[in-house]
Amino acid sequence: MDKIDQFIQIWLDYALKLHGRQGMDEVLFAEMIQLLKDIDAEYRAKDHIPKKLAEIFVDMFIAIDGSASYYDDEYQQEIYQMVDQLSYYARNICTN
Repeated sequence: MDKIDQFIQIWLDYALKLHGRQGMDEVLFAEMIQLLKDIDAEYRAKDHIPKKLAEIFVDMFIAIDGSASYYDDEYQQEIYQMVDQLSYYARNICTN
């Protein structure tokens, strides 16, 4: 399984836990961040990314925003900080 497929699988597991009101999984989050860094290094010199990765990036914030509503205000802020970090790395992959 390549790094993009690994990222997608971990993202789906993470999002499912968050949506299932199990909270944020710090281990999965750390794995996602590392994979995004690795993917960035691999695609930095390219002018495209695979469509399957772009689809995850498009839906990531919407999925997390919907799940955040299940939690109290303080935890929602932590969730939004987490998605900001994911978005930062996603933007790095998509831009030069």
